[in-house]
Amino acid sequence: MRIVSVAARHARSWGRFYASLERPIRLYAIEGALIALTVNLINNNNNLFANRLGANDFHLGLVSMLPQLVNMLVLLPGAILTDSLKTKRAMVIFSISLTGVIYLAIGFVPLLQSMRLAAFIGLLSLSGGAMTLYNLSWQSFFPEVIPIEKRNKTLTIKTTLAAFMGVLTPLITGSILSGLNTNELKIMGHQGFFIGGAILIAVQIAVLKRMYSVNASDPRRIGFGTLKKAFVSLLHNKSFMFYACVAWFFYITWQMDWTMYYIGQTQYLKMNEAQLGLAIVAGTLAQFLTMRFWSRMNERRGVTFTLTFGLFGLALNPIAMISATLLPVSVNIPLFILFHTIANLTAATIQLNPFQCLLEVLDDKYKTLSISIFTVLTCLSNALMPFSGVMLYRFLGGDLGALRGMFLTVLVLRIIAGLVWLFRWRLINRKGLQTVSQSI
Repeated sequence: MRIVSVAARHARSWGRFYASLERPIRLYAIEGALIALTVNLINNNNNLFANRLGANDFHLGLVSMLPQLVNMLVLLPGAILTDSLKTKRAMVIFSISLTGVIYLAIGFVPLLQSMRLAAFIGLLSLSGGAMTLYNLSWQSFFPEVIPIEKRNKTLTIKTTLAAFMGVLTPLITGSILSGLNTNELKIMGHQGFFIGGAILIAVQIAVLKRMYSVNASDPRRIGFGTLKKAFVSLLHNKSFMFYACVAWFFYITWQMDWTMYYIGQTQYLKMNEAQLGLAIVAGTLAQFLTMRFWSRMNERRGVTFTLTFGLFGLALNPIAMISATLLPVSVNIPLFILFHTIANLTAATIQLNPFQCLLEVLDDKYKTLSISIFTVLTCLSNALMPFSGVMLYRFLGGDLGALRGMFLTVLVLRIIAGLVWLFRWRLINRKGLQTVSQSI
């Protein structure tokens, strides 16, 4: 009864807090919760789905790489089209609608028998492109709805709800998959996740239709000349170029072990679906519980300084994997989950801060194009680095020693990335390279 009473009290407190929010922030919170629920429902289980359709390590690398290559192809055309629209909301709705249609189609790929793995990887790649258009147009739509002084608060609320969904969803999906006894039943479970994701997107679209721009920029027709001017503007924007170089190196080190982390969990630690879900839940819960702390530090010290903790915190993930593989089988999984949770105590800054850091150094005149150009860089690294991690693992021998060697390489690179970011922060304070105040 006491637990119920505490839960009810927290629910009432959240209800009062939600009611006190302005309408645009409330709508963004709902929309953020829906897309987070959809993304967790889909992305957390893609590698498992691919395995059950017959994927090997090479195919898992393709699951990470091909969507990012598609992303690179759609980013600049998407940015040009988005900037030509009177309101960015139209592109947000179109792109997320396309994503929902593709998810619905993926739900039926097991019916294709021998072609089902190829169809899954192909459609998943297309869904990645559609989701990239959504993220790009959302980033351009966001400043039209939320003024600069309310961005940190809005992103904090949205990210907190997203983290809560990240705690809830893996518990549900892990329990469902572990409760299914055969491979075919588990495949049907994955089909249900994709169809459910399509339904959630339909609800999200209804929420987006209630959101309106209050500070919309004038639509612009963008030709080759404008694109050239945007590139030249970025090349002469010292703050952007400095940020892009440092941030890209950070993304390279962050993305390198994404596929290998899953391989380490399933092939060497022998974690089942429920344990994989528990690890995701524990890591997301760590982010959820620390979100408010890091948001307050953003307001006190600025988003650039606070992100430093996140970069150094990422170095704890390879330590968690290496340490777990050195432990006895009887304790390696629970201790890995504990190490993984500790490693995620600073991860909320990775969710909150990079976009805000990017907005600090952009020229409003070419904002959407600039975002897309920078995102092309991150997509390039996202396409290559998870696959390169798998290739490094294979080059080192494809065994447990190779796994440890690959993660040791990632550890060293992430420490260097944190030191480079710290150097940038000190240089900013010393020379004032940013064009916008750090405190948003």
